[in-house]
Amino acid sequence: MSVEWDWWTVEFGDTHAGRVGVLVAEPLPEPLAALLVEITEQLTVTAAATPLAALRAVGVLERIAARVGREAAGAVGDDGMSAETVATALGTTRSKALVLLLTAQDR
Repeated sequence: MSVEWDWWTVEFGDTHAGRVGVLVAEPLPEPLAALLVEITEQLTVTAAATPLAALRAVGVLERIAARVGREAAGAVGDDGMSAETVATALGTTRSKALVLLLTAQDR
């Protein structure tokens, strides 16, 4: 099973994003991108075979992502990066970037 690259670029900003018209300034490091593809594939297989185990794994990943996301957003905020710069780097809106930065202040 493979992950569709169009979905991947929209969700994660792959370095191939230009091929589908998505402008993202900060691509994922290749080892992390490969790991995310592998996790997606494993979760998909697990969801089909043992849905409760997949739900448990998703919950763990959500908690990890939330914690690491707050830490990363805090580091970006500590560096004084503007919401506009963050939005461009993440391929999102200024409003969403501002929420990330403000949420990270509560860490």
